[in-house]
Amino acid sequence: MKNKLILIFFIILSPHILAKPEVVSLYTYHNHPPFINGIDDGLTYDLVNLLNIESKGKYLFTLKVLPRKRLDKKIVNDGSWTVVWANPEWFNDHYKTKYRWLSILEDASTVISRVEDSIEYKGPQSLKGLTFGAMAGHKYLGIDELVRKGEIKRILIIIIPKLYLVAYLVVEVFSVLQMLA
Repeated sequence: MKNKLILIFFIILSPHILAKPEVVSLYTYHNHPPFINGIDDGLTYDLVNLLNIESKGKYLFTLKVLPRKRLDKKIVNDGSWTVVWANPEWFNDHYKTKYRWLSILEDASTVISRVEDSIEYKGPQSLKGLTFGAMAGHKYLGIDELVRKGEIKRILIIIIPKLYLVAYLVVEVFSVLQMLA
């Protein structure tokens, strides 16, 4: 009789015990701090962990980091995806009609200058004649056009996660010490 009760108990609960969570892939192309600081470290991993905790086993959120161009192809070719840390402007969806959008974070680009040589930023025109440190592979609305025209000099910044080391790649040869001075 005891074995029959155990069998009945297992049959009733087996769908719940054996149920596997639905896997949900989250995609990002932001592979730099603060979004990704290293292996399993950064805001993106924090978001994935939070979603997994809050879903209480119903879903298993996983992260896939793709270069932007590959992500753009995925969006066109695959109907099932979720992109984190995105902006409608960056995906040509100004009126939010092509995709479903959910805001969880307010983000902004910031212009930083020395106190001695402060810049009163009123738009890309404020940077004419100056050098602009830009993350490699990133686009800057309004600024990129002025760089192409030669009105702003752009130097590329590569951030190496976890080390917080910034390496500068410039067309002209001059030392990193001069740049940091």
